[in-house]
Amino acid sequence: MEMMTGKLLGFAMVLTRISAFFIVLPVFGWKSVPVRVKVAMTVLISIFFLTITPLSIDASQVSSLKAILLIANEATYGLALG
Repeated sequence: MEMMTGKLLGFAMVLTRISAFFIVLPVFGWKSVPVRVKVAMTVLISIFFLTITPLSIDASQVSSLKAILLIANEATYGLALG
């Protein structure tokens, strides 16, 4: 169960970074691109990066506050990259 929680937290971190990146990317900011396409691209790219990126997150040592801070950190990185 803890391994699944760690993978879920890792996916949330990758998804947050990619989502924040796509939010500020000019091409995906256009209104001509449907929301479903934006969401699908974000999820597919996040799954791709999750499979090639080794994440070593021990979910038993991560509190709720630390998880929120980790996800906020990923959002900041994504916004800065975009």
